[in-house]
Amino acid sequence: MNNIRLLATILLGCLWCVITGCHNSNDAVKLRAELMNANEDKKCEALLEISKTGPPSKNIFSEVVKCLDDPSWKVRSQAVFTLGAIGPADKVIPEIIRMLDDNNDAVRLSAATVLWANSDESNEAIPKLRQLAAYDKSKQVRSAAKRALEKIEVG
Repeated sequence: MNNIRLLATILLGCLWCVITGCHNSNDAVKLRAELMNANEDKKCEALLEISKTGPPSKNIFSEVVKCLDDPSWKVRSQAVFTLGAIGPADKVIPEIIRMLDDNNDAVRLSAATVLWANSDESNEAIPKLRQLAAYDKSKQVRSAAKRALEKIEVG
């Protein structure tokens, strides 16, 4: 009887993780702590891990969004890619479009690249991408914006 209870507890725990998107509660705590860390390398590593494995919990999405306003361009750029990887598009795309106005070329390039990769959901980015394709100071950003526009407009 104790074995049945133990098995039921384990199965319920697994079901809870499937429902909540939790891989491991320790992973969520560790990644959240790293995202709140002042060290840009730790933040970037945590964001990369989330990109690869998906968010360990639904609550971490807001922590990733906060990284878009980090003082470090490296963290902002990685946060753009992470959001593009974990979705959902209806919440991610407006945040990515906002990053097209970032003062750092690498962040704008990341945002244009993510919009290219999510072209099916990126129609609202067309006006801003047209502006970047024509006038951005960075040749790489202009090129990425043009590629994203071509893919979005072709549909």
